[in-house]
Amino acid sequence: MTDKTLKYKNYFGSIECDLEEGVLHGKILHVRDLITYESETLQGLQGEFTAAVDDYVETCSILGKTPDKPYTGSFNTRIGPDLHYAAAVYAANNGKSLNQVMLEAVRAKLNPKVDEVHVNHDHNIHHEHIVKLEDAAGISAVNKLDFDISEEQWPFSENLKTSFQEHH
Repeated sequence: MTDKTLKYKNYFGSIECDLEEGVLHGKILHVRDLITYESETLQGLQGEFTAAVDDYVETCSILGKTPDKPYTGSFNTRIGPDLHYAAAVYAANNGKSLNQVMLEAVRAKLNPKVDEVHVNHDHNIHHEHIVKLEDAAGISAVNKLDFDISEEQWPFSENLKTSFQEHH
């Protein structure tokens, strides 16, 4: 259970509050059938949700119907022809299927992780940083920070400045 949903047997349920009636209620999410539950306490709501899921699965079995599965692992999405083309070209150029590329992109978005950071320094009067970030899916972003700095604008003390200049 999170602060917004209940979970049982890969089904998710909502948590709603009716202040006028003084009850909690909800419905099983992401299925076509409407299955609701209600209780006066949060612990009771969890129990009613669990019973509703079990009843739904059992009722489907009696009726010879396959219960809806909230997440089958497959979905369609519309991304537009330009992005579709770019993803297909990327996949082909990297020896991957379009499905693999989409899976990597979703994983990278949901679990951003920086695997490596490269910083190049040129500490002359002209200052340049090139930062390359690459995530677990191999998707990288490059950012170049470029600025000029005069001796008078140097933000560090003279001792640090001298020590820094000796090492660069």
